[in-house]
Amino acid sequence: GQDAHELLGDLETARRLVSRAYAALVDARSTSRAPAVFAFIAGLGLVTRGEVCDGFKMTAAGADGVLAKLLSAGLIVRRPGRAGGFCVAAVEGDALGSSAGPVIDARVGSGVEELDAAMAGLDRLLAGPAA
Repeated sequence: GQDAHELLGDLETARRLVSRAYAALVDARSTSRAPAVFAFIAGLGLVTRGEVCDGFKMTAAGADGVLAKLLSAGLIVRRPGRAGGFCVAAVEGDALGSSAGPVIDARVGSGVEELDAAMAGLDRLLAGPAA
């Protein structure tokens, strides 16, 4: 019913986020940490350069390079403010931008949060009706 429809929508949104990330980072070197840093940002929702440095044992210059790659690919945005955190950029449509769909909005959450919500919905469906 409605839960299954919402679940499919959530899963499609998460799939588009992953697809967009892979397409944007296709030219990254195999040793690039950009895909892992993107997943880190998507998972936490908002991170600072210092957290990227600590999480990946990178220098500030190394983190700046990876963040610049993600920024130029349009995958993340820098939030205003003194801390200058980074979060997943708003995404509309699929990886090619050819169809309209749910929007992942950096102001309200990350792709991972949406995936978590989708998985919770799947758990509810699998559990069946409440006794």
